Amino acid sequence: MKTSNHFIYTSIVLLVSSILLVITSIILFENNTKNNLTLSLLQKSNELILDTENLLLTLTACQENPCLKDDSQIMSIKKRLNNFKLMASRDKQSISLVGATEYSKLNIILDKYITVPSKTDTIRNLIPVLIEMQKKHNNIISKMKIEVNYKNKNKSIMIILFIIFILSSSLYFMFSIELKNKKLTYRINEKINDLKKVLSIIDDLNSNSSKSILNDLNISRQERKIYSKLKELHCKVESSKRNTDLSQQLYSMIGYEIRGITNIIKGGIQLLVHEHDDNSVDLARDVTIATTTLSNLAENYNELFSQGIKEKTEHYSFIHLLTEIIIHLSNKNNSKIFNIECDIKNNLPNELIGNPTKLFWILFLQLSNAISAQNNNNILIRVDSQTASDIAESMVIIELIFLTTLNVNIKKIDHLHWDKTQVNAMKNDEWSMSILDKVSSFSTCWYQSGKQQKFETKMSVTPISYSKKTPLLKGKFFLICADSELRINIMSNIFISHGARVKIARSPNDIFKSISTLALYDAIIITDTIEGIQLTSFCKTLYGKISKEKQTKLLLTVSSNEVAKNSAPYVDHIFYTPIIPDDFIPQVVSAIEIEEEKEEVNHQFLIVEDDRIQQFILKKILQQSEYDAEIVNGGLEAVNAVKSKQIDIIFMDCIMPGMGGIQATKLIRQYEKQNKTIIPSIIIGATALTSKSEHKVCLEAGMNYVISKPYKSDEILKTIKKYIYINDKRVS
Repeated sequence: MKTSNHFIYTSIVLLVSSILLVITSIILFENNTKNNLTLSLLQKSNELILDTENLLLTLTACQENPCLKDDSQIMSIKKRLNNFKLMASRDKQSISLVGATEYSKLNIILDKYITVPSKTDTIRNLIPVLIEMQKKHNNIISKMKIEVNYKNKNKSIMIILFIIFILSSSLYFMFSIELKNKKLTYRINEKINDLKKVLSIIDDLNSNSSKSILNDLNISRQERKIYSKLKELHCKVESSKRNTDLSQQLYSMIGYEIRGITNIIKGGIQLLVHEHDDNSVDLARDVTIATTTLSNLAENYNELFSQGIKEKTEHYSFIHLLTEIIIHLSNKNNSKIFNIECDIKNNLPNELIGNPTKLFWILFLQLSNAISAQNNNNILIRVDSQTASDIAESMVIIELIFLTTLNVNIKKIDHLHWDKTQVNAMKNDEWSMSILDKVSSFSTCWYQSGKQQKFETKMSVTPISYSKKTPLLKGKFFLICADSELRINIMSNIFISHGARVKIARSPNDIFKSISTLALYDAIIITDTIEGIQLTSFCKTLYGKISKEKQTKLLLTVSSNEVAKNSAPYVDHIFYTPIIPDDFIPQVVSAIEIEEEKEEVNHQFLIVEDDRIQQFILKKILQQSEYDAEIVNGGLEAVNAVKSKQIDIIFMDCIMPGMGGIQATKLIRQYEKQNKTIIPSIIIGATALTSKSEHKVCLEAGMNYVISKPYKSDEILKTIKKYIYINDKRVS
């Protein structure tokens, strides 16, 4: 038996010795291979640094902008960078890219220069990156020297260790087998005891007790694994509950906002029913605006509620989202009249990634609460962007500046000294931050300068792209008549940034003095900030003076529906304040375009709607633009109407009792196909459902376009104008 054991021990020792010899050979081979890899890595690093230095020298010596004639030099560096990263991933011992942000920053700087070729920013950002890259290069050389010395020592140590191991292993194997059975029995008993212990306390376990248990150094490895898994599960459950609570808080705040608007509508309707005095006109305006705002917010709320606590990220336009927020802020609390101006800079990020619905509600609630907390009704909304601490991010700054008057030069506002009056609302900021997606920081703060107050919101975002301003008004000439310095500054900056020339008239007399030269202007813009005149009479007089000049348009900016209604016959277009560049400029372009006179064509409209109120609203919208329409109550009647006569545009309710709009549309398209109808009817679907999938079903049934209920006058008229133009083209 002893001879047998001795044979086993000897065989094991020989096997281990053979394995060690093979491992030693492999290690030596790998060392040689690694040396070759390290040399190649050094070469790639050196090439990348030389190309980056050449780019820096080119930019430094450059006197023009842009400095580079094309992107070839940039693309060459990006190719070097990719080759270096690929080589580094194969030789992670010489250099680790984990935490090495200089290479990622280099890539971001190059991409940003291609998008926005700023020489100064590129040089400033490139110098520290180049220094860090040179440090990495030197580190590789140092490591290589150390490794060469280390490997020479290792060869000698390996031989000594090999001999020692052979001697020690012989003794070890002789005793290990004898101890193995005893240890195995002990471990089995130990595991049984551990499991009994775990089972005895698992019923009362939670995340806090798991943490205290894991802090105990005396627990076994098996227990530690079990408690770690249980702690992870408890944390996930608690996180889910916390996210649910945060979402419920957000939904409650949104519900509060919607209930406030609903109360305005209910109270307004009650007064309108019982009262017939002059205040009914203003109250009707408040009810109309509140209804529109409620409709838009409810649609946004439905989208947020349908998402629940699920993470939904998408690409979206920050500028469009900002425009929507400002419009809703200006419509909120119409019982309290606000004078709002907007100063929106041109350097804002355009496309972001994240959840736009959550960002909309967080910003809307923060800003609307700040407005409600102030008694000052003169508000300047200023939006700007600057570089964040992370080079890949941008810091977006939204300011609500509460002024004692809006008749102040914007340069004076720029030079105000602001003192912090309230410490950041950390709780609200943390709450907002926990809800938002793809926003790395979020903070709010109040400031004061004399009697002026300011509410500031800052957030760090990662832009996908920046907006590129196209000079839509290049070569155009505008005369602005206003006596508010702030309005003059803002409108002038907007027009000039889009390539237009501007002249200022601070009183009606300034316009009439230069009446002979009015034909030089593409448009004259009158604001409702001018004091001491009757605006409607002024517009009427001026309109008569320039009516012969077809190329000169008369435009009006107002904040009141009543002013707009009275002045509408005497102006070419009316804009509502606050003026938001991305919404304002396209309207200006459209307003100054000279439309050709066309022969009037009598178009046939059909309203397919089962709701009497919706029938009335839609027919009223059409009548205001002098369109007449026939009304039917269901899909079958619509199909029969199409069979009996030619109908140009059909407004089709998608969901109705009996035959719905989708089925009716399919039958109409089938009838047109069978009868080879030369000009098929334009079918515009109408639905209260806002999801893209529902709209897709309507379009697949054969509808040309889908609009959302409740009906909005602007959307209806734009859609009609578009499809009447298409129909007239097909007729001609």
